[in-house]
Amino acid sequence: MPKSQNEIHTSRSSEKDNDVKIFNLLALSKQFPKSASSMMMDMYLKNSPESSIRLFRLYKEVKPHHHNECDEILYIISGEGNIWIESPENSQSFSPGMLVTFPRGVKHAIQPDLGKEPVIFFSIDTPRREKKDIVFENPKDGTSDDFMGHL
Repeated sequence: MPKSQNEIHTSRSSEKDNDVKIFNLLALSKQFPKSASSMMMDMYLKNSPESSIRLFRLYKEVKPHHHNECDEILYIISGEGNIWIESPENSQSFSPGMLVTFPRGVKHAIQPDLGKEPVIFFSIDTPRREKKDIVFENPKDGTSDDFMGHL
């Protein structure tokens, strides 16, 4: 039975993560607030030990960091900016429709163009990214507590 226009949910079993779901990512992305104190805000679409699937909106530059325990896949829903991998010399602009993958341990940073439309990513982490699995290259750039807020 539909939960809303943004999510269609069909139960296959008593296990929550075994359900079939269809999401309207563009509609869901409009639920993010216009501003946040954290670098980004996210909403979980699926959260199991094998993977976490989220939408997130950037509000600030994300300084160089890596994840020790998960691989990360990002699909750009809206917005533009630059993303670099391993060093600023390996910078690439991003725009809607692009896909970026980071194996665990790969240093990366995101410089969103915050003057235009909201910068929103669809994210898949395998296995699930635990809150503490964010390691900033410079500890002064952030912590797991100010990295991500949740809807």
